[in-house]
This record gives sequence, C-alpha cells and structure tokens, in this order.
Amino acid sequence: MQPGASVLHRRAALVSLLVIILMLIYSLCSLASSDLKAEVETQMRQLMETFPNQSLRLWVTVKSALLSQLRLSSKWPSEPAENESPTVLLFAPTTPSENFQRFLGRFGEALRALDKRWSCVEINPFDSSANTSPEVLKRKLYDQLTEAYKEKKRCLHVAAIDRLPGEAVLVLHGFSDPISSPLRNAFLLLSLEHPPNLQPGTTHREMETHLRRYLHSLWDNELGLDEVYALIPRLTRQIGIFDVQ
Repeated sequence: MQPGASVLHRRAALVSLLVIILMLIYSLCSLASSDLKAEVETQMRQLMETFPNQSLRLWVTVKSALLSQLRLSSKWPSEPAENESPTVLLFAPTTPSENFQRFLGRFGEALRALDKRWSCVEINPFDSSANTSPEVLKRKLYDQLTEAYKEKKRCLHVAAIDRLPGEAVLVLHGFSDPISSPLRNAFLLLSLEHPPNLQPGTTHREMETHLRRYLHSLWDNELGLDEVYALIPRLTRQIGIFDVQ
C-alpha cells in the first residue's frame, strides 16, 4: 500500500469512529430525554391524583414548568453550562390553606424527582430577625438567594412575596431577568401567603388578571407605576392558581 493511501485509510477509519461515537452519544441523550419525559408524566399523574378537582389550566401550567426544566437536565457527571435563563413560576391559592402548602411541597418533590439539583430551598427574609425594615429585608432576600445559588441549589422558593415591601421585592426584578439574571439554569418559585378576594365562579384567566391588579395595589404607591409595570410581567410569566375546595 502506498504511503498516501495508508494515510487516507487511517483518516477514513478515524472519521468512521467519530461518527459511531457521536451516534452513541446521541442515542444515550435521546434515551435520557425519553426517561425524563416519562418521569414528568408520572409526576403529573401523581399530582393530579393527590390534588383532584383543580383546573386544567393549573395542570397545563405545572406541566409546562416541569418540561421547561428538561432542557437543563444532564445525565453526565459534569454540570451543564450555566447559560439558561431562570424558569419563573408564581403559585397563588384562592384562599389561604394548609392544602396549598402541601401542594407547594409536593410540587418541589416532583422537581427533585426529575433532577436532585432542583431540590427546593425556601427563601424567607422574615426568618430569624425582628428587624423587618425594607432595607434589611432587601439585603436578606438578596443574600439568601445568592448564597443558595452558590451552594448549587437550583430551585429557590420565595414564599409570601405579598408580604415584601416594594424596596425588597425589587430584588426579584433583577433575579427574574431572562437575559441578565445571575440565577442561570435555576427555577425561581414564587408564592403568595394572602391572595386577593376572589368571587365564586371566577375563571382561571380572570383570577390571573385579578392577581396582577392585586400586586399593583401592593407596590404601586411605594415604587411608582413605571417600576411596577416593569416588575410584574417578570414575576407573573407563568401563574398557577390553586383552587382551595
């Protein structure tokens, strides 16, 4: 065999080997993706059985949120590139209820079942301090979110955002930014403690509209309309209304 032919033969063999490796990697990734989608269906079925009589719109929102996390999952030992915007989801009950708190916990378990990195940690700036001034709450909220993320927590649950003063809630404006948020590849879960009064028979879409108006009523006077109009679309990108039976 001529030297030139030998070199071409080796190159062809190397190319064939690379193609086989790429096909194997693609097959493994496809299999992992299929397994995760099946797990989403399992978690959705369990949630719907545990909390019956909820609206279809709630379950569509929940499933969409779970599926949005699949793009971040990796079955390889290394961490995926931290370059994805955070998923933001706001849950609100129709009335304050322990069952709503159970639902939040069960939703967190569903996320963890998909990937252990999404085990939810609660962010509560009202904890362990008698000082609830806006400046202190703002600093604690920022510090807790930052520290949890540094500790590789990827599901951050900010509870009772309706208790936060306007100055503190502005922290969430930056953390929920789809382009420049420091919480790359994270799940930012928000919830209300005291929802607005909702009339019986209100549709899910009407509840969402009423909820946005309620948030305006909390922060408009302190922050001004321009600030709140910029803030609320980020916090209400996805809304799930839990109907307390």
